[in-house]
Amino acid sequence: MTRVIELPVGRAHVTVDGLRRWVEQKREELVLLDARVNAVPLLDYVLAQLDEIEAPQPAPEQLLTLTAAAQISGFSPDHLGRLVRRGKIPNHGAKHAPRLRLSQVPLKLVRVASRRTRPIASRRNERAS
Repeated sequence: MTRVIELPVGRAHVTVDGLRRWVEQKREELVLLDARVNAVPLLDYVLAQLDEIEAPQPAPEQLLTLTAAAQISGFSPDHLGRLVRRGKIPNHGAKHAPRLRLSQVPLKLVRVASRRTRPIASRRNERAS
């Protein structure tokens, strides 16, 4: 994706790649001229800022309704709503239409049956004897 930025000079629209090439060219000219103006660190700073502009932006995290969050978490939508109202989970939506971030949805712990339990059929056999 090519980003276009507005510049107040000369051209109305310049791509980041075009600006990068121009700044790199000007930097090399200043190095060759042994410029007395300390512009090289300034242009290095500008290039670093361009790198930040070009860096991929993280995708916004998905917001979920209480119903969708309840399907993921194992808690009921009412319980999640109570947690939002009490401030235990931040609300990223409106007051009467709360939204939860996927990373902040609490997960309900599920009890796992232990290996010591015996199947029901074997218990019935013990009672019959």
